[in-house]
Amino acid sequence: MEKIEYPIKKLVSLRMDENKVWCLDYNTEHECFPQISKKWGNGIISNKKGYKDLLYQLYHYFLGQNFLLEGSGKMIKQFGRKPLGWTDHYVLANNDLPQYLIPCRMGKREFCFPHMIQRNGGFSSNPYYGNEKYKKYVEDNNGECPLPLPDSVFTHPSEYKE
Repeated sequence: MEKIEYPIKKLVSLRMDENKVWCLDYNTEHECFPQISKKWGNGIISNKKGYKDLLYQLYHYFLGQNFLLEGSGKMIKQFGRKPLGWTDHYVLANNDLPQYLIPCRMGKREFCFPHMIQRNGGFSSNPYYGNEKYKKYVEDNNGECPLPLPDSVFTHPSEYKE
């Protein structure tokens, strides 16, 4: 089956919350945004393919900006709070999408931001992700955070302070 190409920059925008944590806002009204359901024969089914392609492209786009999508997916209560991947059948059937970004070193899945917490299906973080170098970078840029993140904002794991 052919992969659907999405205009990520038109479908997703970034904003920093009050704690300087990156959040994703989706333009679900855009004509290219995957529809929740699609026709199949005489019935209607969930559009898992569209969401799977969108998530795959989101992952790679933000990896190029030195970010990973929050967690590995959703924590689903009926599965004993077992984390499910973003491409899991159950997650796609509910059309869930990641809401936060986690800084990582480009090309590596190395977080370098020590205080990332996923709890009860939600995401929380200390202000500035608990990273002093990132905080200084944001403050030096008048509260803004130009992307992609430079290597200078990443803390080596040996520098973590608990």
